Amino acid sequence: MSVARETHYIPNQRAQMGWISSLVTIFRDCLASRDLILLLFKRDYLMMYKKSFLGMGWHIAAPVMGILSWVMMNSTGVLDPGDVGMPYPAYILISTSIWGLFMASFTNMSQVLEVASGFIHQVGFPRHALIVKQWLETAAGFVLTMMVMTVGVILCGVYPPVSAVLFPLALLPIVLLGSAIGLLVSVVKVVSPDIQKAVTFAMGFWMYITPVIYSPGIENVFLKKAIEWNPMSHLLVGARSVFVTGRMDDPVVFFAVSVGSVSAFMVSLRLFFVTEQKVIERLL
Repeated sequence: MSVARETHYIPNQRAQMGWISSLVTIFRDCLASRDLILLLFKRDYLMMYKKSFLGMGWHIAAPVMGILSWVMMNSTGVLDPGDVGMPYPAYILISTSIWGLFMASFTNMSQVLEVASGFIHQVGFPRHALIVKQWLETAAGFVLTMMVMTVGVILCGVYPPVSAVLFPLALLPIVLLGSAIGLLVSVVKVVSPDIQKAVTFAMGFWMYITPVIYSPGIENVFLKKAIEWNPMSHLLVGARSVFVTGRMDDPVVFFAVSVGSVSAFMVSLRLFFVTEQKVIERLL
């Protein structure tokens, strides 16, 4: 004879949980939901390219088309990026690929509750498990982009050293920072739907004060100050250096900013976990 299980629900139960307890709960829920995560990942990732003429070929076409305008402006003298230390097409390809990963992390995480809107109210599963699913999509897309980037820079005469295998580790703080902003937006935009558009616009401006299309040693006084106080500048420059030279020029600053990125993500994850149920109720 089986004994019926009793489940006790306490108001604001998640808010009363400690940080460690929250993380343990999230980890256990994601582990228990791994089959669902993989199923949703396969479904959504393949559906992304199902009706596309180029399909996954966009991972090749997009970086090429993305750098053409910058290369043309540089070749005509309209854009003066300063001394970038390598052929400019290779510099742009690496930089825009890293920035694209940052934006993909932000975009995918800001839509974490929308990707399963068809059954998110009907099926009982931990919605924070969708964070892992969104990460898988981001990683899968960037693997193809990184392959194109590697081939492209080699064709430009830039040969990454063996130590460039550490490049993915240098990208983790960038992914976490983008994910932190995305999670915050996913919660706040339920109250203010325009918040995502405003943040996306701000992210576009953010790129121009980050040394993506120009050298971090550029002489413009305003840009120098912006680079100095811009956390993405240190993360992007550090990751780019690891890929090209296998080392970082300023690992201490990179580590400090990385700690800030991890902290920002932990705060965002905690906020998402605590407000998850209330946010879903607002989506009804």
